Amino acid sequence: MQIIFHIGAPKTATTSLQHALKPARLRLAQQGIAYVPTGKLRNSEFGEALRDETPSFFRRRVSRKAVDDFVRTWSQPGTDRMLVSEEGFSIYLLHPRRKGGDWASQAGRTFKILRHFEPYDFRVVLTVRRQDSYLLSCYAHLVRHGRIGLPFEEWWPKEVDLSLMSWRRYIEALNAEYGAERVTVLPYERIRDGFGGYYRNFIAEACRVPEESVADMEPEENALNPALSDPAMQIALIVNRHTRKQVTALERKDLIKEMKRVLPPKQFPKYAPDIKDLREATARIFADENRYVNEHLLAAPHPGFLFG
Repeated sequence: MQIIFHIGAPKTATTSLQHALKPARLRLAQQGIAYVPTGKLRNSEFGEALRDETPSFFRRRVSRKAVDDFVRTWSQPGTDRMLVSEEGFSIYLLHPRRKGGDWASQAGRTFKILRHFEPYDFRVVLTVRRQDSYLLSCYAHLVRHGRIGLPFEEWWPKEVDLSLMSWRRYIEALNAEYGAERVTVLPYERIRDGFGGYYRNFIAEACRVPEESVADMEPEENALNPALSDPAMQIALIVNRHTRKQVTALERKDLIKEMKRVLPPKQFPKYAPDIKDLREATARIFADENRYVNEHLLAAPHPGFLFG
């Protein structure tokens, strides 16, 4: 049994993929793939034991039995691959804070989790996204969850160290740990050609299924996450500035849901602040590096990952 770990990154349509993969479990099984729905690893005995694992003298260690039980539970007759999609492996990438260490230096979290599966044949699948649009999506996420009260043009220069956002260093850290043959890297930008194609390409590349075998696989539902509308984003920022910690994250979420009922996203343009300065700054740092990643490290290169 080969285990395929889709580790994110966050903000690369991971949730949309997970929504689409869950109802496709029977079709995936016909291709020899047992899909483990999101959260099942996190909430398994293995996941619970991992949260309790400590590096102290009296170590709490994850048992081999917990790992074997997890694999056994989700194996299916006739399948030879298991797909686990949990961006929690790399959720620390979401907000590259200043003085937080670059992405590559924090890849040890992934190593810590996956070392428990070393007795198995496993591979790692990572999706990357051009740094400027990645940050814009991070910002929308943080506003939606009530964590930011600043306009975008004030937030990123104050809160983000762009130099920490190197995909090449992160990928090379994964390659050094697991070997390049066990790491598959895909570009988020392929989604611009349509979610259906993005979904099929993910199955083909992540699970190494011939493309002709998934050519007729369409997502069974519209899994795309609607962005906050421009007016809803502005109202959310006002709410965030004035409520701070007085309103729980769940209450904020409910407030924004109510806003979106009054201001349906389809009636307004998506939130799109001016990112000219951000794009120029990220291009200065990453234009050459992204070109290298696109040409040498991506399984399915895409021009949208380049800065032009």
